[in-house]
Amino acid sequence: MLRCVEPIIERPAFAEGYQREAESDFQPLAWPAAADVFDAGRNYWLATVRADGSPHAAPVWGLMVDGAFCFSTAAESIKARNLTRDPRCSVQAAVGDQVVLFEGRAEPLAPEFAGGAGFLDRYEAKYHYRPRPEDMMGAAWKVVPTRVLLWNEQDMLGTQTRYKFG
Repeated sequence: MLRCVEPIIERPAFAEGYQREAESDFQPLAWPAAADVFDAGRNYWLATVRADGSPHAAPVWGLMVDGAFCFSTAAESIKARNLTRDPRCSVQAAVGDQVVLFEGRAEPLAPEFAGGAGFLDRYEAKYHYRPRPEDMMGAAWKVVPTRVLLWNEQDMLGTQTRYKFG
């Protein structure tokens, strides 16, 4: 099973011109609620680093499990090759007016977890598609967060929150 880590929650500073003269009260979402917002997404954009240092972005489906974002991709895909070489990545999603930017490091997901009934049941409930357990073996990843930004587009300055993980 994956572990859940409690982050430091803070209000980011804004560049000149964005800052308001009178700040509203900062009432951030607790991390579990922020993780739930991210999990409510359907399509996510995973950005990885190519061997030459350039970015590579591709859509993935995934689930939040104990504070980590879990997804699968073919072992021979550009995403998997990039993550094997350099685990730094980011995952972005917009869920209604909520925007989530999730940065972290990817690690292979244990095959017995990725191919297990609990994970596959959740995947099927969300996507109405059930991968075969053998297709998940060696092809699943978890992104453990290092930093997450969350805000509501209707009030970006009042809602933007940064979650920093040790």
